Order: sequence, then C-alpha cells, then structure tokens
Amino acid sequence: MSDNAADGPHPLTDAHTLLSAVRARRARTCEDLLAALPAVKPRDRGPAPVTWVGDLQQGDGGKGAMVDRLAPHHDLVVRVQGGDNAGHTVAFRDGRGPATVLKNHLVPSGMRHPGVVGVIGNGVLVNPETLAGELADLDARGFAVSGRLLLSDRAHLVLPLHLRADARQEDGDRADGEVIGTTRRGIGPANVCKYNRTGVRVRDTADLDLVRDRLRLSAGLFGLPPSCVDDDVEWVRAHRDLLLSMAADTTALLGAAVEAGRPVLFEGAQGPLIDVDHGIYPYVTTSPTVFHSVPAGTGVDGARVRHRVGVLKAYQTMVGNGGFVTEETGELGALLRERGAESGTTTGRPRRCGWLDLAHAHWSAELNRYTSVVLTKLDVLDGFDRIGVCVGYRRAGDDGPLPFRPEEDYLRSCTPIYTHLPGWRTSTTHARDYADLPAELTAFAGFVSAYLGVPVSGISKGPHADDLIVVPGGELAEVMAPAPEAPVPTAGAAADPGRDTAVAPGRAAAPGQDQAAAPGPDRAAPVTAARRAGDPGTGRAGSGPCVAVFCGAGAGTDPRHRRLAAQIGAECARRGTHIVYGAGGVGMMGALSDAALEGGGTVTGIIPRSLMEREFGRRDLHDLRVVASMHERKALMYDLADAVLVLPGGYGTFDELFEAVTWTQLGLHDKPVVLAGASGYFDPLVGLLDHALTAGFITPDDRALVRHAATAGEALDLLSPGRFRPAAGTAPDRAAG
Repeated sequence: MSDNAADGPHPLTDAHTLLSAVRARRARTCEDLLAALPAVKPRDRGPAPVTWVGDLQQGDGGKGAMVDRLAPHHDLVVRVQGGDNAGHTVAFRDGRGPATVLKNHLVPSGMRHPGVVGVIGNGVLVNPETLAGELADLDARGFAVSGRLLLSDRAHLVLPLHLRADARQEDGDRADGEVIGTTRRGIGPANVCKYNRTGVRVRDTADLDLVRDRLRLSAGLFGLPPSCVDDDVEWVRAHRDLLLSMAADTTALLGAAVEAGRPVLFEGAQGPLIDVDHGIYPYVTTSPTVFHSVPAGTGVDGARVRHRVGVLKAYQTMVGNGGFVTEETGELGALLRERGAESGTTTGRPRRCGWLDLAHAHWSAELNRYTSVVLTKLDVLDGFDRIGVCVGYRRAGDDGPLPFRPEEDYLRSCTPIYTHLPGWRTSTTHARDYADLPAELTAFAGFVSAYLGVPVSGISKGPHADDLIVVPGGELAEVMAPAPEAPVPTAGAAADPGRDTAVAPGRAAAPGQDQAAAPGPDRAAPVTAARRAGDPGTGRAGSGPCVAVFCGAGAGTDPRHRRLAAQIGAECARRGTHIVYGAGGVGMMGALSDAALEGGGTVTGIIPRSLMEREFGRRDLHDLRVVASMHERKALMYDLADAVLVLPGGYGTFDELFEAVTWTQLGLHDKPVVLAGASGYFDPLVGLLDHALTAGFITPDDRALVRHAATAGEALDLLSPGRFRPAAGTAPDRAAG
C-alpha cells in the first residue's frame, strides 16, 4: 500500500464497481479510437471482411494491384511488414486519358480510393525520406492522403547509416557467389539494429539525445566512422515532424476496429520464398513475409483474419540470387520477360523467368493456408500452343516427383517434371466476365486449383484494376459484394446530414442511433443490441432478450434431448427471445432452429469456416455468420447474448459450461448460465461446481450465475429481467436433473 496520504483511498473500492469502471473506460477508449474512422459501409451480405493479401512466389505476383481492387470494400488498408525494398504497382483507367500508374514502397496500396484509411504497421521499416517523397507524389497527382494515413509509433526507421552498411556488405564483405542480391535499401542492417535493441523507432524521434545514443551504438556495431552519427541526427531532425504528425498507437486502433466488426485489409510485402525463417536461406530478406507477419507486424490476432487471399503469377519469376528450378535462360525466358515487362519495381533489375512451379506454390499454400488464390498475368500466356507447368522435381537417384524444399543445395540438384496443358490461341484482352474466358484458360485455372487444394477465386488478365475477373461464387465474390443501395427516407423521417447512422455488425447502436445497413436479398443484416430491443422492421417476434444456446449437432443425440431443444426453440419464438446458436441443421441444433423458425422466431447462426466448408452449417439462415475459429464463435455468442442456455447431450457441453464460468471469473462476461433438462445429465458437473465453490476456486456470485431448470418454460423464466444475477449470498440452485 502507498504511504502517501495524498494518494488517499480510491473512491471506488468494491471489486465489481471497479470492474465496471474499468470496462467503461475500455469502452470509451475504443469509441475514441474508432471516432476517427469513416462511417461504416453497409454490406449486402455476410460479416465484414478481415482480409490478408499475400504472395505464393517471391513476391512480384501483383499484391499491390489486388489490394487496390479490394480496398474500396474495406475501411482500413494496413501495410504489415518489409520496407521500401518492396515495390507495389497499381494501374487503373478513369476514362479521361491514358492509364494512371502508381508505384508505392511504403504507403499502403489502395489509398487512391476516397475514404480508405491507411495504416503503416509496427512491422514495417520506414525510410522517412522515401515516405515523404511518396506522399508528395500522391498529392501532386491529386490523391492527397493527409489525415488518412497513420504510422505506428513503434515502427523502426531505416537511416542513412543502414544504407551505407548494406552497400558495404554487398560490395566487399561477401565472397564471390555469396552476394545476396539485396535492394541496397538498408533493410538488413535496420533489422540488425532492431533486434540488437539499438534501433530508432518513430516515437523515439521526439528525443534526439536518445536518437544520438542509439546511432552511436549502431555505428560502432557496423564499424562506421563516428562522423556519421551527427549527420544522421540532423537527418532525423529534418524528418521527425512528418513522422510524429502521423504517429499513433496503431495496435490499439486495429484491435478496436476488428473487434467492432470494421472491414480491415492487410497488405503483405514480398513472398514466402524469401521469408527469413522459411525461405531459401541465405537468399532471403530479413523480415517475415508469410502469414504470421500479420499478428507480428500489426498486433491483430491472426485468428481474426477470415480471408487469406494469395496471388499467384501464371508463370515463375525471381529477382536476385537463389535456386530456381524452372528457370528458362533461353528464348522462352526472354519472351516471358518481354511480354510480362518483368523488371523489379524497386531496383529495375530484370527478373529471371520460367514456367509455373506448382511444387513451390503448393509448399507456399500449405505454409500460409490460403483460403483462395488469384491467378495473375494470364494475358502474358495468350497465344501459346502449350503451357508448361512443373508438378514436381527429380534428382540423381530419385525420379520423383519430389516436393519443393527451401534449401539452396537441394534446389540446385533438382530438375523439373513438367506437364503441358493446352494453351488458348485467343486474346483475353476484351474478356470482362468469367464466361468470356477461353475454355483452355479456365481448365488451366482448374488444374492449378486441384493441384494446390485451394479454390481459385479470381483471374487477372492485365495490369489494370478492371482487368480482374471474379469467379462466380468464390471468396472474392463474397469479399467484393456490392454495398446495398441506401434506403429512401420515409416521410417524416428526415435524415440528419451531420450524423453517421451505420453501425458495425454485432455492435450496439448509440442511444437514438438508427441502423443503416439493410438486409440483402438472401440474408438479413446482423442482429445488434438495438434490434434486440425490438426496433421495427427487423422481423423480430417481440422484444425479449437474446440467448446463446449450446447444444448438440449430431444426428444421433437422445430423442428426449431433441424434444427439449424443440421446446426451447418454440418457447423462444413465443416469447420473442432471439436465439444465437452454432448454426447446425441436424440433431438438437436442427430441432432448436426448426422450431424457432416455424414459430416465427429469429435465429442467428455462428459457425467456424472449417465446419461450414464441411457442410455442417445451416445455409438457409437469414443471419449466418462465418468466423475463423471455434474460439471466435464462442466469443461472438457471448457478446451478442444476454444469457447462456446449456442443453444436455451436446458434444463439448461440459467444456462450454466450464468456459462460461471461467469467462465470468475473468470478468469477460457476467451473464447467467441456465442448465435445462430433468434427465440428471448435469449432476456430475454441478457437483464439481459445488466442490469448486467449497474449495474457494469460484465465488458465491459466480456459482449463483449457474442455475437449473427442468423445463423450457422454467429455463426462459430464469432469463426474465431482474433474474440475471442473484443477489450476493443467494444460495445457488442445486440441479436435480
């Protein structure tokens, strides 16, 4: 305890009161963070996308162009990692003249679209001079991003001494044949300082004495003259106003945005072939380039990223040194290089070219677990009679087909095993829809998808934004679903032009705030707290609470338990109690949802994508939400519901109940848990809870949250207002069934 009388006792001393105050403070902080973002964009269907765009090759497959195409469907575009050694090219036509080409190295792609907020994450290495030049170029071209670009205050800087160290290493410190072929942008040395704890972050530039100390240590590390320290301090002084004007706690912002259901797009740089841990070492960059760079470079939980879109060029390219099994050094390689304009965006160096290496792409798909693939630059292959595809390797003593392994000595000992697919003799230039594509091209895409075990969701047959063809029913079609038209205000309901009316899915509207997002043709808009309060036009049966129901999905569950589930569903519909459940269509889940819907009730289904892909989800639900994981499903169910109802016989029911109690102890929710049924199913579990209470592992209040009801009616009676939390000291119900 503090001995300082001036501290005094905190005016809030009760544990639950303090907890409420902490939660309120957290909520205000989130609201403040989100206040700077644009109004929520209404979606035609499905939850707001959280998307990552990565590469299946070295990194020049067209991520920037893909991000630019997806940016209008997201609120934030976040550059995740790398530095100005990565160049992203965007080309588009606006009908007013020749195509516009933008080449960025640090500014996230897609910033040409109004209303998109850009974020440079903590995993990015920032050269302030490059950043200033890009901002000036965008401004001169009429794409001002002032006020729309945020920079992580924890991002490390690339300084002039890092460029000097990089050049010296490439020019003289390596033996012949060991030159990596870096971009000489100082990225490697900057990462050395970062992990040596002598780096300079954006936030550090506010203290030039601290900067000087860090620079002195770094100069000594690289054997550079002391004079470079003073030069670099002045260089930092010249750029720090720009850096600090954009600096923000982007980890907190992105966490709040994802939690609020805002659509967020993460932009990767480079590709897995040069990942520092998983690539062809030592011919790698010094940053992570695979999917785990997203949580590391932004602070956002990787499980929240539902869409992992990988770009895959229809042939293979590589810049710099390292093993390249399908490289063509003759006429074919030169033709691909010429037709594809294959030179590095950052260095201008010509790229090495060859046929597509699917053995390598499969390794990349397994490593990153892409949810779909976009094939790019297919127009380069227009007119070929046959198109080569590498399906594996052979080496001395083993005819294969051998898989890809990211080891230099292994790759240099391998030769490709090709299959040749029929080419398409026609041009794809004028194709605008999937049906316009040549049959040979769609067959090529089908072969790639079958080999990788990943669906192809898009085909790009040119460099411009409108050269993307979306595969009907694919992942891109879901992410890029057009926003619904704004509803026409009714008489007497004049809109307030100064007020944003859209609310993120799953979040409560502010008092007096309307919901702007209209339901799509095949799916109702997500249920929110405002709708649970009975706002008109939602199709709700009444204005009762929302209950999360945990029950079994197996077809072989006990008939008594299925009958109880049906009774719960019917009773919820009768009382106007909204149901949130696991989206199953058979067993107890099917009985529950069938009875609720037949009675005119409303149901929200939440299911992990992996289960949805295995056809376990009930696809006819108007409000069906597909999430990344079981954990995210539980969290969303707890968030939406006012109480938890647990039925007997469900797979994992005991686990669900223990987790509910644990979450209560941790202060993550304080919602009642009602056990339904009189079969004796819960007796062992209730005994364990009573033992936990006696042993002091849970409090009386926590134990009192878990109640028992023998029938559906009794269960819902316990959820009526005023009975959510028994008063402290109330004896908990002893479950008899």
